[in-house]
Amino acid sequence: MGNSGGAAANSGIDFQQRIAALVMAHVIADVKDFTSVNLGDVLDVREIRFETTDCIDDLVIVSDQGSTYIQAKHSLSLSEKLESEYSSVLKQFVAQHLAGGAESDSYVLATSSRASRRITNELRKLTEAARLNEASSNDNPLTQAEMNVIEKTKALLQKHFFEKTGAAMPDSEFRKLFKRIRIAQLDIEDGAPLEAAVLTLLSGKSNVSPSLLWGSLIALCLSLAKDRLSIDKAALIQRVGRFIGPHSLKVTTEAAREYFGLQFKGMFSAGREMLLVKSPFPDADYLIVELFRFKDDGRKRVRFFDGKVELLNGETWDVIHRASTYVGIERFIEEHVERFAEAQIAVLPINSETNPEDESYVRVHAEYSARLAESLEDPLKCLHCGDPVSEDSSPAIEIEEEGMEHAVGIVHRKCMRTTDRALGLITHDLFRENKLLKNFDYIQWFLHAPRGQGLFSATANIGNRISSVAWKPDYNRISKGSWCVKIMLEDGSARYVHERGKVVRYAEVEAHEIADHFNVQFDEARNKKNPWCYTSEREGFGTYSTAIQVMTADETCIMCSNATAVRYTQAIENTYSSSENFYAPLVILLEEESGLPISVFGAIFLVTNPLRLERFIDNWRKAGIELPTFVASIVESDDEFDKFVRKIKDEGEGVIVDPMLNMSGELISGFVIENYYELVKHGSTDL
Repeated sequence: MGNSGGAAANSGIDFQQRIAALVMAHVIADVKDFTSVNLGDVLDVREIRFETTDCIDDLVIVSDQGSTYIQAKHSLSLSEKLESEYSSVLKQFVAQHLAGGAESDSYVLATSSRASRRITNELRKLTEAARLNEASSNDNPLTQAEMNVIEKTKALLQKHFFEKTGAAMPDSEFRKLFKRIRIAQLDIEDGAPLEAAVLTLLSGKSNVSPSLLWGSLIALCLSLAKDRLSIDKAALIQRVGRFIGPHSLKVTTEAAREYFGLQFKGMFSAGREMLLVKSPFPDADYLIVELFRFKDDGRKRVRFFDGKVELLNGETWDVIHRASTYVGIERFIEEHVERFAEAQIAVLPINSETNPEDESYVRVHAEYSARLAESLEDPLKCLHCGDPVSEDSSPAIEIEEEGMEHAVGIVHRKCMRTTDRALGLITHDLFRENKLLKNFDYIQWFLHAPRGQGLFSATANIGNRISSVAWKPDYNRISKGSWCVKIMLEDGSARYVHERGKVVRYAEVEAHEIADHFNVQFDEARNKKNPWCYTSEREGFGTYSTAIQVMTADETCIMCSNATAVRYTQAIENTYSSSENFYAPLVILLEEESGLPISVFGAIFLVTNPLRLERFIDNWRKAGIELPTFVASIVESDDEFDKFVRKIKDEGEGVIVDPMLNMSGELISGFVIENYYELVKHGSTDL
């Protein structure tokens, strides 16, 4: 029912503004270290520019260290074609390079895990090596995939250079340009781990809900980009200054009002009526009807009254649900699936190529409606009953029918009327205050979280169940050897031997022994027609028969060719180590008076997301657990985690991450940290 092209465009716009909001969050929290998000090293940000006249025009960060030019692509594939999107990105890089600038300027291709691995792996490794002055050598030659990437990229850069200058691009000029390029993989979508880290960072500064401040920053970025404006550090602090400091209801209300106004300004769909109605025809139970909302002279085409809609011909239909988009109708049907499971539903779309949202009177109505939302005396109260709204997600609606005052805001689900025009959902998390995180070190959490929790990030979609985590009590890899083991795959790409999400470093002799061992295993498995392979997306490593059971629907198996010992480089580390910490950072609750971990039913509870702490404590309270006065502290690194778990296990207690209990106090979901060797002995391992 949707428009996939429009969805893709909106996804790209949202991605771009989320990156800009990420930079703003750094500025607000006075965090100058950008290494964890791959946008630079230390940046003293002075100004953020949107949709500029620069050659790389999406976003520019101006800092004391130089300018960071960002081209944002939510997804991107590597291509040698001159008319490709990848070529367009490189064309902007060449133009910016020729325009001059400081030696410290950088050109960032910001993308997500949706981009091809040729970009997030091979191209990133090549650009990191160039930036770090790491040339390939006989000890670590380029893979076939890397050679393919560098050849295609260099050819395109040379073509664009020639188009601009009329001269061939010297190798020295290519190297100078190439070392300025950075590849930043930023998974910052709604609910992604990086967004969770940003929300935690903002919690330490905000006197309103971090979700509300974050949403307002995104909306502000959208507004600035739309008008191609810039904002300097002082103006940003002035703009959000009232949201920094002690919590107050007045400030929360102001923030909510501004947030609603900005959100509706950017996303209000005013030109259509999407209706779910009782069908007047015998061959259908219900109709989904799409109508133009306005006539050519700006007057309304239909009118609503007493749960009905009257059409231009005077016919009236009973309205079941009214929305501004197809998505709103789909959401309503999904929420009432039992009612519609057996029903015959016919769809009557608009038979026109015209986009009603482009009409001038539609834009005026959208602007007016956004101002209505912004002018609400208390935007947190239900438009119908006037009581505060405290549901987990609340309908945002437009009231526009006969006998009722035009209004835009939120309502209780129970108060919503069939003729209320649904605009979307507002989560109540926007208005919650994190009272439990007293003296919590938000900045330390943010600095560790984006490159941490490798295990828990990889299992985020595992569902609500109890999982055993195989933890090695004797893990103590402190080797700083200068060699590692590269596994070549049949598609010409490479992977590196990992442990706990990091590339393992060996002494030279050990690296060769490990590689030889893998090659023996690979040969034996091939002879048994069960070769070793990696899954294409999540990089699961195992035999073919195992991989096809665990890979997702959109994955394939890539067979392993051979293993070889190669010299370790920082570029390999930066590109192929998926996380700095496999377990950490984690929240631990310490008794305020003693400073000791709080034990519950013979176990210590840890939490992966500090902003969900209230949810867990509420669950434990319903199970009859009343915690003493506590402070929330951080297990910052895997070294701290290992020492902590060893100590707790020696004392005969357990460790559970993100535990959820039933009312009898029984564990129903969570990660139980178990001794790896005990699990292997009993033949029971999950993770």
